[in-house]
Amino acid sequence: MTYNVANINMERIKYINELLAESDLNKLSTIDIIKRCNGWHEGHFVFYNGDHGNGWINKMAFLRYPSVMSEVGKRLAKLYDKEKDQIEVVVGPAICGTVLAYSVAVALRVPFTASYRSDTDRMIYIYDGFIPPKGTRCLFVDDLVFTGTDLRDNINYMQTEGLRVVGAAVIGYRREIELSVPFRGLTRNPFNRTSALTCGLCTNQIPITSTGVRE
Repeated sequence: MTYNVANINMERIKYINELLAESDLNKLSTIDIIKRCNGWHEGHFVFYNGDHGNGWINKMAFLRYPSVMSEVGKRLAKLYDKEKDQIEVVVGPAICGTVLAYSVAVALRVPFTASYRSDTDRMIYIYDGFIPPKGTRCLFVDDLVFTGTDLRDNINYMQTEGLRVVGAAVIGYRREIELSVPFRGLTRNPFNRTSALTCGLCTNQIPITSTGVRE
C-alpha cells in the first residue's frame, strides 16, 4: 500500500477537530497531541527514497488544525522565554515552516517572514516582501528536522546577510544537531531510519505497512 497524504478522510478530520475542541491541549505532551491527531505511525515503512523505518510522524496530520498550530507556536516560543525580549523577527521555511513561524510570532508578538530554497540555484533566500534589516535579531523555526542540512543552510544564509540569529526551535528532531546558534526542540523523534540493505525489520520478516512515505 502506498501512503498518499492527499487521501484525506474528512469524517476523520471532523472527529479529530471535535476531539481537540474538547481537549485542554496545554495539558497534553507534544507527542500526545500528535497521536491524538493521528500523526504518529508505527510499523514497517518504506520511504520515498527507498529507506526503511519503524515509524514516522505525519506533520500535516496535526499542523492542519489551527488550535494545534497555535499551541505548538506557544510551546516553541516558550523554548526561548529567557531570550524573548531579544527576538525581533521569526523566520520559517516555506511552506509549513512559514505558517509555524506565524504562530510563534503571534506568541512572541513580533513580525514574521519566510525563507525558501530557489529552484534555480538551490540557494536559500528570504522572500522580497519582508527582508529584515541587517542586525535584526531573528529566531528560526521549523517543524521536523532530520539531517539538519536545511537548518544549517538557512542559518548560514541569515548570518551571511547580516542578521543576528538568536537560535533555532523545532517541533521534532531525530538527533542532536550542532549549530553555531542554540538549538532547541519540543520532542525527539524516536523512530529509526536505515537503508533497505540494513533493515532489521526486513531481516526479521516483519511485513511492510506502507510504501512511498514522505515524512
